[in-house]
Amino acid sequence: MITKIFDNNLLTDQSLGKTIKILRSFRGLDQRNFAKLIKKTPGYLSLIEHAKRSPSLDVLKTISTKLKISLVVLLYLAMERERKKGNLPKTKELKQVEVEIKKLFSLDELLLLGQS
Repeated sequence: MITKIFDNNLLTDQSLGKTIKILRSFRGLDQRNFAKLIKKTPGYLSLIEHAKRSPSLDVLKTISTKLKISLVVLLYLAMERERKKGNLPKTKELKQVEVEIKKLFSLDELLLLGQS
């Protein structure tokens, strides 16, 4: 499923970086401390959050783990940011991801995580 998200360009670095920043803030973590948690420099994290650098899949896994959220949910929330901006039609792949996520989380949890 994750490969489909990347292969079909269902999200941009901008929406992914913004989503990471929102979730980091939601968890009460500043950039410096979160960078330490993921064993990266604050500068590198800033580049990701401002869409100047694309994180590897391994870095994304580490980020999602430290944010206490699954990688699939992180990517889904980033894709939803794109869709809400009108940049992403609701595709078959996105619907599949949505179904899987709804199996794992309640609507209230998804709404809370998707705010901002």
